[in-house]
Amino acid sequence: MGQASLFGRSILVVEGEPFIACCLEMILHAAGANVRRAANSCEGLSISDHPELSAAVLDFNDGLRDCDVAIARRLTERGLPFILYGGHADGRCEAWPDAPRVSRLTSGIEIIETLCALILPPQSKPLPVVPSALGAPEGARPRSVPAMADIESLMRRRGSRPSGRR
Repeated sequence: MGQASLFGRSILVVEGEPFIACCLEMILHAAGANVRRAANSCEGLSISDHPELSAAVLDFNDGLRDCDVAIARRLTERGLPFILYGGHADGRCEAWPDAPRVSRLTSGIEIIETLCALILPPQSKPLPVVPSALGAPEGARPRSVPAMADIESLMRRRGSRPSGRR
């Protein structure tokens, strides 16, 4: 599949691990999204009311905590889709069975395509990521979307471990 575009979309990323949050931000920026990053659920809750928000990626390792539930509830009330992002993609969240679960081992392109499938109308095809949309000079090659598949090994090399929940 070709690269999908989130150009002009505003995506909330709620992730407590700075390295993972940065990787997600890079992936979404490469697809043209404006990223609103929250380091914890309390920040995420306040950003979830932003009028330009299109969708969200919520940290989901061991289930949703109270503040995470409040964010998911607020997004649902606003009719905004979200992805549950975490260490494993097994099963569904009982409270939000339609919310896709995405593993940290999922590629950046799959994350973007999942968001596009949630945001864009079914008859609308995602536009390819073009250099000019990313601020690159005309004739430049498109940037590739960073992959998340090696996130755990990168964290181990850094001596970092996923932090506890907020």
